[in-house]
Amino acid sequence: MLELKDGRKIIINSIVYTTFSGHYVTIFMSDGEQIQTRSTQKDFEKMMESFGQLIPSFKGVMVNLEQVDGIEEDRFRMKDGEFVPISRRKYGEVKKQYTDFLMKKLMEKEET
Repeated sequence: MLELKDGRKIIINSIVYTTFSGHYVTIFMSDGEQIQTRSTQKDFEKMMESFGQLIPSFKGVMVNLEQVDGIEEDRFRMKDGEFVPISRRKYGEVKKQYTDFLMKKLMEKEET
């Protein structure tokens, strides 16, 4: 559960992706809702590190690996049908993080 500065609580798995503009973060939710909150990109990314599933994929964009359906060339295909770009510079690192995330989920599933 993520608690925003204004007190609202968000279920992390419901976040599809986020964008940053100025000192505002727009959080795109799986139900179509868009939540805007005041935060710097640096502070928000630091807050997300502990959850381990939201990663920077492109300048000003973070993607929730839990909501990714697959990778197509230079972008993520999200479960809701949207596409989120992947930076060419970060592509190798982002793809590795996604693969590691999938492997971790698979291992957890096998343990149960």
